[in-house]
Amino acid sequence: AKERTIQMMEAAFNARVGGGSFAPSDVEEARRQLRGPVQHAATLLSYTWNLQLQAFRNQDELRGLHLHFKAAVERVLANTGGVAAHVAKSLFGAEWTSYEAAASGRIEGTRRSRSDLAAEVALVFNHAAQRRRHLLHFQTLEAASAAAILRPREDVLSGSVADWASRCFRGGDPARAAADLQRKGAQVCDGLPRDFAGHGGAVALEERYAAEAMHSMNAVIASAVSRNEMSTVSDYPTLLNLFHRSLRLQVFNIMVAAEEARLQEQLESLQAMRPQAEKDFIVVAQRHLGDVDRARMAATRFYESLSGWLDERLVAFAAEVRGEVLSEMPGPAGAAERAYQQSFVERNWFEVLLYVLDVNAYMQRMLREIFAERKQMVVRRKAPQVENQFCQLGERLLDAVRSWSRTNDLRFSSLQFHLERLCGNAGGEVWAILHQRFPIIADFEIEDQGKFISCFCDELSKLQDKGFDLAARIDKAMAKQEGEVWSALRGCPSRCPCCGSKCNLVGEHSCHSCLHHVLPAFNGWRMAGSHEPNLDVCLSAENRNAAKRSGIDPSHVYSNLQEFLEAEHPDWLPFPQGGHGLLADGVLKAAWVNCRAPILRQYDMNDATPEEWIHAYDEPGRGLQDADLERAFQALDEFRNPKKQTTPLAAQEARTPDRPTSPASPPTASTRLVSTPEPPDARKCAAPTWAQGAGQPRQVVGDAASAAKGPTTAWAPGAEAID
Repeated sequence: AKERTIQMMEAAFNARVGGGSFAPSDVEEARRQLRGPVQHAATLLSYTWNLQLQAFRNQDELRGLHLHFKAAVERVLANTGGVAAHVAKSLFGAEWTSYEAAASGRIEGTRRSRSDLAAEVALVFNHAAQRRRHLLHFQTLEAASAAAILRPREDVLSGSVADWASRCFRGGDPARAAADLQRKGAQVCDGLPRDFAGHGGAVALEERYAAEAMHSMNAVIASAVSRNEMSTVSDYPTLLNLFHRSLRLQVFNIMVAAEEARLQEQLESLQAMRPQAEKDFIVVAQRHLGDVDRARMAATRFYESLSGWLDERLVAFAAEVRGEVLSEMPGPAGAAERAYQQSFVERNWFEVLLYVLDVNAYMQRMLREIFAERKQMVVRRKAPQVENQFCQLGERLLDAVRSWSRTNDLRFSSLQFHLERLCGNAGGEVWAILHQRFPIIADFEIEDQGKFISCFCDELSKLQDKGFDLAARIDKAMAKQEGEVWSALRGCPSRCPCCGSKCNLVGEHSCHSCLHHVLPAFNGWRMAGSHEPNLDVCLSAENRNAAKRSGIDPSHVYSNLQEFLEAEHPDWLPFPQGGHGLLADGVLKAAWVNCRAPILRQYDMNDATPEEWIHAYDEPGRGLQDADLERAFQALDEFRNPKKQTTPLAAQEARTPDRPTSPASPPTASTRLVSTPEPPDARKCAAPTWAQGAGQPRQVVGDAASAAKGPTTAWAPGAEAID
C-alpha cells in the first residue's frame, strides 16, 4: 500500500512538472522528498497496528486461560456439587500445573531460532545496502550471509586488535590506529536500539535501523581512511567489511537478547494471571459460598472485562489523537526551522542555550511540548465521548441484569442468553459490546435470583462510583505513540562540524546541509593560547581559511576548513561559502551577547565580545548567567541520558563517547589557535559536583568528528582553528 501510494504521487508529480521550466536539480530534490511523508505515515500506522495486535494476542491468551478453568470448575461442580476451600485450592494447583505446562509449550513454540534471526539480519542489511549502491562506501560492501553471522571468524569491535591491525594499516602505529577505530565503531553499536518490536510484539529488524547503523559505521571508516597521521589504511575494502560484519553480529546479538526478553515477558505475564484465576476458581468451586460472594465475583469480572475494552479503545483513540496533532505539527524540515525561529529569532535566550548545547535534544523537547499542548486540546474535545460510552455500558448492564429477573432462570449462563436477546432486539453498539464482553465464568446455580441481582448491581455500582482515571489511561496509551512521533519528526540528526546547527534535509541523502549556520563559538570553537571565542561567521572566508586542529588526533592541524572537512567530515561537503568580511547579523550578535556567560564557562573561554555588540544588544535582566548552565543540562538530561529515554531511537542520540585528551600545540606567531574544550560527560551534566569543576582549563579534546555524524553522539564541541 505504501509503495502504491508513492507511485501514484510520483505519477501526479511527473504530470505537474512535465514540460515546466523548473531546474532539473530542484525537480529531483522535490521528487526525492515525496517519499518522506508517506514513509512516516506508514511507520506510524504499522506501529499502531502492532500495538493493537499485541493487545488482541494478550486478550486471546487470557480468554484461553478462562476457558480452561471454566471447564475445570464445571467438572468439579458436576461431580461433587462443590468442595471445601482447601480441596478447591488443591484442585486449582493441579489444574494450574497442567495449564502452565501447555501454555509454556505454546510460548516456547513461538521462539524464533538463532538461524531465523541471522537470516533476517542478513536479508535486511543486504536490502539496505542494495538500495544504497549509488553511495561510495556501499559499493565495496560484500553481501551478508546467515552462516557468517552464526559462525563469525572474528569480531573487530571487541578483543585484541593485533590480529587485524597489521592487515589493514601500514606505517606509523597500526595498533593505535586500529584501537582508535575500534573504540569509535563500538560507539556506533552502543547507539543501536535494544528493542526490535515487530508485528504483534515479535522481534523484527526494520531497515531504517540497519541503514542508520551502516551510515554511521561508514562515517567512522571514512574518517580513518581520510586521516593518515597515525597510520595509513592499506586495505580499505577489507577494513570496511570487517567492521560491517561485526556490526551485523552486534545487531544479531541484540535481537537474540530481545527474543529472550520477549519470551520471558510472556511467561511472567502468564504467572501474573494466576492469583485472579485461583480466586475465581475457589469462589465458584467452594460448596459453602453463596450468592453474595459469587455475585460480587461476577460483577468484578464484568467490570474488568469492560475496562479491557476501554484500554483497547484507547489505543485506537491515541492513534486518532496522534493523527490530528501531527496534521498541525511541522514536518522534519519545518521542525528544524521552527527550533531556530523559536530560540534565536524570538530571542528566547534560555532556549538558545539549549539549542547550541544539543540541538537534537532541544528539538525533541520542543516537539514534546508542542505535542503535549495540542494533545491536551484534542483529548479535551474527544475524551468525553469515550467516557460517556463507558458509562453507558455500565448503565445498560445494570438495566439488563434487572430485567433478567423476569426470566426466573436460576443458571448464571442464562444472563448471557438474556444479553444476546437484548442485543438482537434493541441493536446498537452498546448492547453488542456487552454481549461480546461477557466474562468467561463457570456456570453455577443461583439460590436466590433477587438477592444475586441486588448484590451484583450493588458491587457494579460501587466499582463505577470509584471511577477510573481516564486521563492516566489516555497518557499511558499516548506514551506509546509519542516515541514514534519523535522518530517521524526528528529528521537527520547530523550537525554542522563548525557551528553545530542541525542538518535540515530529510530522506536519504549523502551530503548534509543546514539553513541556519550560527557562530562557531556557540559550538565551543575558541582561539588557542588566548582562549577567546571564535566569533567569525561559520560561512565566512575567515573561518574557511583558518587552520583547524583535528578532532580525532589533537596533535594534527589542518591548514584550512576544506582539509578538515575532507578528512573528518566528508559528508558535509560541498560546504557553502561566504565572502571576506562576512559579519554576523543582529540575530546572532544578540544571541551571543545575552547567552555568552554559560557558554564561556562551559568551554573555558575568555570573553572577547566586541564592545559595540554589547552596547547594541545587551538586555540587562534577561541575559543568561553562569547558573543557567546547570538548569540547561537538567532540561536536556531526560532527552540525552539513555537510561531516561522513552524510545530506542531517541536513546541513539544520547551517547557521549569517551574521548582522549592531550595538551594543545603552542600557537606560533602567525597562527590563531582555536582549541576544543572537553565535552561534558553525559552522566555528570546535571550534577553540581560536575559544575564546580567545569571551569578547569581543557586545551583540547578528541573527537569533534563524531558530533556531526548523528546517532553516535549528541555533543558537538569543535576542534582548534588556526589562522
